[in-house]
Amino acid sequence: MTAKNFDAGQTGREKNRLADFAVVCGTNTIEISVKAARKSGNPENDMGTFHDHPTREKLFAASFTVWVRYDDSTKDAIRCDRVFFDRTWRFVGKSTLVDGVKYRKKDGNMRPKPWAMFDAGETFWKTEAEFEAAVKRAEAFRANEVVSERLKELSEADQNAPRRSAQTRWWANA
Repeated sequence: MTAKNFDAGQTGREKNRLADFAVVCGTNTIEISVKAARKSGNPENDMGTFHDHPTREKLFAASFTVWVRYDDSTKDAIRCDRVFFDRTWRFVGKSTLVDGVKYRKKDGNMRPKPWAMFDAGETFWKTEAEFEAAVKRAEAFRANEVVSERLKELSEADQNAPRRSAQTRWWANA
């Protein structure tokens, strides 16, 4: 591999970008994300939102993640406990609310599986197709939850009012 195989990307203004690292192989670009989390608790890192998931699928031929589990239980030093590398979808957790992926309700950001599954090499999804179906189920469930919560904040008249602009119809596409 040479420098032409690596995409330098763009400097991010915030911590979340589509790819931390991209490898270019001919006409294909492979995404590699890097995550780190403490050994003392299960990881809860952001793994991309439902909203940006289709963009990732279009931009990248494949997506991988490097997970670094570290131990900071001593005052002396932070020690790397273990490193994991696999297809990103294999690291995504399962929701306790719906037969779908684990996510944070406020933004639809997918969340990882527990460390025990990392250690055992287990995944909730046997295939990428099963994972994609789980994403769709969780995304629909979340959208219904958000709409239900927001509707409670509106009077009945406001709920039934005609919507004339895209801004006031946001809920129709959620």
